[in-house]
Amino acid sequence: MPDKAQHLLEQVTMHLAVLELRLAADPEFRCLCADHGEALEALGRWEASTDPQRTSRIEEFRRLVAELEQEIMAELGVT
Repeated sequence: MPDKAQHLLEQVTMHLAVLELRLAADPEFRCLCADHGEALEALGRWEASTDPQRTSRIEEFRRLVAELEQEIMAELGVT
């Protein structure tokens, strides 16, 4: 594996380890991750929906998912 790819793999592995530790030790972080999961599920339901509000709800949940992802990354110290 090229050196640059190895470095990337090491960084990803480090972030996964930090994520696992935070999930195990921090109830507020677990709640944030659960909120993210619920938002993703809701987004999926709206994407499959034929409801007249579908388009606006998809936009809303995409924004929410993105905001939660940014918050999770900030909590992990990933920029």
